[in-house]
Amino acid sequence: RHALMMFTSCGWFFYEADRVEPVQILRYAHRALELHTALCGTSLEAEFVQRLAPIRCVHPELKDGRDLWRKRVVRRDA
Repeated sequence: RHALMMFTSCGWFFYEADRVEPVQILRYAHRALELHTALCGTSLEAEFVQRLAPIRCVHPELKDGRDLWRKRVVRRDA
């Protein structure tokens, strides 16, 4: 279910990746990754987050998509 919801088109319609819609879509992706880890015993999160690196954010406190992931999606400041 979460894997399907992360492809909701309204989330990828906007230029700004740090808007509420793309962040919600990334939260769906995060939940799908959590479920995958629980069911399969392997984590795909590191590879997924690395693929977010090219994303540029409008807000200056966010460097790139990886930072967006940590601060707005899973709320980790690592």
